[in-house]
Amino acid sequence: MGRDPRRARRSARGRYTIGAAGTDRADIRAAIKFLTWLDDHQLELDTIDQAVLDLWLTTRPTLHRQIGAFIRWATARRLISGITLATRKFAPPSQFMGEHEYQAQLKRCLNDETIPLEVRITGVLVGLYALTIPRAAELTCDRFHRDGDSSYLTINRNPVLLPPKLARLIEQQIEARPVGRFMLKPPQTSGPTYLFPGHFPGRPISTSHLHELLRQHDVSVITARNTAMLEALADMPPIVISDLFGIHPSTAHGWARLAQNSWTDYLAALQKTQ
Repeated sequence: MGRDPRRARRSARGRYTIGAAGTDRADIRAAIKFLTWLDDHQLELDTIDQAVLDLWLTTRPTLHRQIGAFIRWATARRLISGITLATRKFAPPSQFMGEHEYQAQLKRCLNDETIPLEVRITGVLVGLYALTIPRAAELTCDRFHRDGDSSYLTINRNPVLLPPKLARLIEQQIEARPVGRFMLKPPQTSGPTYLFPGHFPGRPISTSHLHELLRQHDVSVITARNTAMLEALADMPPIVISDLFGIHPSTAHGWARLAQNSWTDYLAALQKTQ
């Protein structure tokens, strides 16, 4: 199966990331499951209609996004017709941090020297910029740079100003990071230099391992990222959030509605107590 043309255009503008490869593998597995199901029910791809796809999805709702790549691919090649994949509505998150807990985790990541540097840096990036763990794992050292007294990190193609403490942590990580945990000397490679190198040279830390490190040190991810999104929307419009955090515009607008509703609920509760 060919790759999703939209993803192909994205990869053409930059390197093909590990996260993108994982997404492609998930899409291919979903397509295999769908084709196997058609074969088990003695159905030919060119004869199916909307009802067939909807029936398949009723028991596999978690594959809604993954099967979309195959449906677009098959439609573009006229292997199927008249079939659409409805856009899933924004599902508002329900897990957030209280203000005290949120600030306490940021301060702990910035100041607690007993926590590994990769955990501290990732915890702050999640809490300030709503960065996902896969994106954090693939950060390269060349995305960090200084300009006079200011430091910047390029996130989703946008250079963002870093707090001085976070900048110092990143500098420490660049200076002290291992080149590969199974290597006795630096490898002679021309690939990207990862901020969080993995076990093997030229590879970043795995997403699952970074998740586990954060869990071991009691650094929350989902609740911190959700809270960071709401905090950002207090200062920036959805279109800026979409570009800065690398999320779809419709998702950013969904977050904006959630933030507005949360603020309205807060004011209503405040009035009741007066």
